[in-house]
Amino acid sequence: MLAHDPFLSGLLGKPAYHASAPDISGDVLRDGVPSFVDAKVKTADVRACSVLEASGFRLIDTNVQLDAPTSTIAALPAAREPGPAIRFAAPNDRAGVEEVAGSCFVYSRFHLDPQVEPARAHEVKRRWAGNYFSGNRGRWMIVAEHDGAVAAFLQLLAKDDAIIIDLIGVAAAHQRRGLGRAMIRHAALECGPAARMIVGTQIANAPSLRAYAALGFRVCSSSYVFHYHGPVNHCA
Repeated sequence: MLAHDPFLSGLLGKPAYHASAPDISGDVLRDGVPSFVDAKVKTADVRACSVLEASGFRLIDTNVQLDAPTSTIAALPAAREPGPAIRFAAPNDRAGVEEVAGSCFVYSRFHLDPQVEPARAHEVKRRWAGNYFSGNRGRWMIVAEHDGAVAAFLQLLAKDDAIIIDLIGVAAAHQRRGLGRAMIRHAALECGPAARMIVGTQIANAPSLRAYAALGFRVCSSSYVFHYHGPVNHCA
């Protein structure tokens, strides 16, 4: 029912778990031990939402998943004017990628959770991106380089016939310059073959939803994300 997450445990400073089903039961931790549990359920599953809310979980985020044919993304026209260089990441890009990841996010579920300090939320993203360079997460990473520095990055996974956008970040000074579009197009051209591209974002993140729609992505599913902070025995 609950899967331990060592990565989040270290970052949040308390035991962290993923709930794989809404029927939370059993003492999984000692009484009174502060802990964190997250759960994701389909938006149509009202019963699961009710069970989680009755167990002390709080709704944090509505996640929207979108997909598009890779061919549609690859067919997008290139930028009319030369911009930052778009390329695959190299080992020496780590510090630059982590700097962008640790400062650019606003709408992630950790940034939206009032019980997670902003510094911790930033650190989750910084370490998440850094895991690519440690070989712990991600199949590919693409960066946009401006004046010798990383201006944006795109972390990607591969699953079956799909390329999954795992994390994308653009430094504040370089936003609204088409870097996200350019990196996604580069992925469609260079990370194949794959039939489609998939991305998830928050319903609160209207700018991202508009940007993905302009690239040809369409909503394919949605889920509620719940967080629980406190002794897990209260969920029993």
